[in-house]
Amino acid sequence: GTAVQQATGQADSAAEMAAYLTAVSKDPVPELISAYCEGSAEHFAWLEALGFEFERSYYPHKAVIQPETQGLMYTGNEQVWPFRDRAVPAPRGHKVPVPGDTGGAAMVINLLVERLEQLGAEVRYETAISALVVEDGQ
Repeated sequence: GTAVQQATGQADSAAEMAAYLTAVSKDPVPELISAYCEGSAEHFAWLEALGFEFERSYYPHKAVIQPETQGLMYTGNEQVWPFRDRAVPAPRGHKVPVPGDTGGAAMVINLLVERLEQLGAEVRYETAISALVVEDGQ
């Protein structure tokens, strides 16, 4: 579980998250789902290390976009049949600490752009990518 799940007493695991995502996916790719779920808590910690802070609070109702600022909520069908029978339900939706849908994604993007600038990374906009080349030690 993420720090928000732990702080709000919501038990979760990468295995249960993967079981849920597999159950709701039309054509699940187990390797990708597993990699995503196993890295999710680390990814969450990375976002917070960049300066993004999730409120350590829980919105107990299902909502795609909840109206308040709580950091954790149910966003899917975790609690309904048949999904509740395929994976232990847990709130897995993490939300930016602003009311409603008020551009929270821009907060994350701005932090990422700021970090890229600190690292001196070259950013190219409107550029197609055909391959990723990774060099040793980079």
